Amino acid sequence: MTQIFKKSILSAILLIQTGLMMAQDIPGKLLGVYKGKATTTLIINEGETKKQEAEKVFDVEIIKEGNDTKLVLKNFKLGDDEFKEIPFHGLGANYEDGKKRWNIFPGSLLSGEKYETKDNKQIMLWGSIDDNYSFVYEDGRIELTFEIFSDKAKKYKQEFKGKNTTTSIKSLHAKKSTSNIVYDLSGRRVHQPKKGLYIVNGKKIVK
Repeated sequence: MTQIFKKSILSAILLIQTGLMMAQDIPGKLLGVYKGKATTTLIINEGETKKQEAEKVFDVEIIKEGNDTKLVLKNFKLGDDEFKEIPFHGLGANYEDGKKRWNIFPGSLLSGEKYETKDNKQIMLWGSIDDNYSFVYEDGRIELTFEIFSDKAKKYKQEFKGKNTTTSIKSLHAKKSTSNIVYDLSGRRVHQPKKGLYIVNGKKIVK
């Protein structure tokens, strides 16, 4: 059983590394602000869900900042809390030629980091983007499915549909910043890496 488990972990790591290496850079036309609405489903437990009636209105922004391309939820409300920005870093995309769309996916998850609300509270969040259902189309439409929660007992799935409202390329270049974004082998961003094996620009490095 232990050997099977180890083989499964190694296979997952190889898949992540392959995906990072094959991912295309985000085209400039995908950058910008997408305005739209999302339906919300409360995931009670495995196989049991409850759909929320009211749709959420918020923005999704894809922005390039230095070496990092990120997808940012803006003015997103979770329960009684409204967040200024919730970023998913290391965004990648693969173009699906026959469907005229890009499949988008982040290089990192939300894994308990603190994010600021509009009333200046700091709240820990967990979450992920479901790349099986997340696409940007050539006509500027976006479909984005993600899960996010602040309490592990209450997990919410959001299905966002919107349209790019930005006519110009939105790109920020970090001043005097040449540092590369570092991820661990499970695809999570590492801000202060210790000695070990990491992924930078789709390549394995040892620090």
